[in-house]
Amino acid sequence: MLPVPPSGKCWLKPPHDIVKINFDDVVSSEKIGVGMIVRDSDGFVLGGGGSIIDAKMTAAWAKFKALEE
Repeated sequence: MLPVPPSGKCWLKPPHDIVKINFDDVVSSEKIGVGMIVRDSDGFVLGGGGSIIDAKMTAAWAKFKALEE
């Protein structure tokens, strides 16, 4: 297994009194996994969640499903 190089991505702080919602998905041949996290401008986690869905879809459609969830 090859090591994964760091991508240089990091969480960016939103403006004061704004919450930021980050979501992502994982796609396999038979299922997708979706997850999200909500943080305030101080980085405090306000909520989040995730689920696994029995569905076949492309990564692009899985992003829409993650947003819908």
